This record gives sequence, C-alpha cells and structure tokens, in this order.
Amino acid sequence: MSQPLRVALLASASSEEAALLAGALHGAGHLPALLAPDPVGAPAGTEVVRLRSLPDRPLAFRQIGDGLAHLPHACVALARGRFDVAHAFTPVDALAAVAWARRSSGVAVLTFVEPLQRETIGDRRFRLTTLKRSVGGAGAVLAATDEVRRSLRRLLALDVRVVAPPDAAGHLAVYRELHASS
Repeated sequence: MSQPLRVALLASASSEEAALLAGALHGAGHLPALLAPDPVGAPAGTEVVRLRSLPDRPLAFRQIGDGLAHLPHACVALARGRFDVAHAFTPVDALAAVAWARRSSGVAVLTFVEPLQRETIGDRRFRLTTLKRSVGGAGAVLAATDEVRRSLRRLLALDVRVVAPPDAAGHLAVYRELHASS
C-alpha cells in the first residue's frame, strides 16, 4: 500500500473531528473525502460530498433512532467514491461504512468521539441494534480519548485503541493493518 489511500470520512454529527483527521491525512499525502449533510470546516485538499437527507419526521414520530435519514445517500456516495477506507464517527454512519465494506474490498472503521452513556443506549428504537451492528461489523473500533475508551469498556466490554482525530500516523497504521488482514 505505497499509494495514497482514499479515505471517506462519514461525519453526520462529528464533522469537527472528521475535519481534523481530513487535514492530517491530506498533510500525510493521502486523499480524504468528507461525507456529511453539512460539511463544516473541511480543510484544503479535502473532497467534500454533501449528503442529502430524506425527511426524518416519520422516523422521529415513531421514535426511531435519530440520524438515519441520510443513510441511503451515504451508501450511494460510498459506492461511487472508489474509497479504500470508510471511517465513521457515529454508529449510524458506521452502518453505511460496514455495508459498503461488505460489498467492496475496502475496510470500515468506527471512532467513538463521545463517551457512551447508559441512558442513551436504548432510549430510541433501533439504537441498540445500530450500536451492535456497527461495532460488530467494523474492522476496527477506536476511541478518540481515554474517557471514551473507558466508557466503551464499561458499557460494551470493548477494549479499544485510543487514536485522536488529528493523529494521521495512528489512523494510517490501523487502515494498513486492516488491509493486510483482509
């Protein structure tokens, strides 16, 4: 893998962390793309793909997990992008990344940027299912901070690596490990 990696950064809710990683990856000579409904703060050299959303009122009325309305467009953008890695920053975005990775030769990575809270794991329909599928399907699950890592260990019994969003070398090591094992 000496060629630059094309990395899709799915950022429906965490565009700040995704933008930090995009800048770091671009600085390391790779080709990041920020896929978000409202891509804020995309650094120079980052491809921006604005994801449209379906109306989410019917989902909200039925208390179905929030943030699902953009998923169909995220899946299409990933399929068209010829990416090597799909890196999500929320479990919902990871659903698209995992589905894409199953159909392609790419890998899916999920980074939790906020501590997991017991109160919010099951407070909406399909939220726990989304969490299980995204964590179980991702090639790697990471934490942005030690606090996030501790919450994942406490609530999901996951022992994950801490790799901060601006750490391009740490992320590239994860991406290459996943490609080598696939």
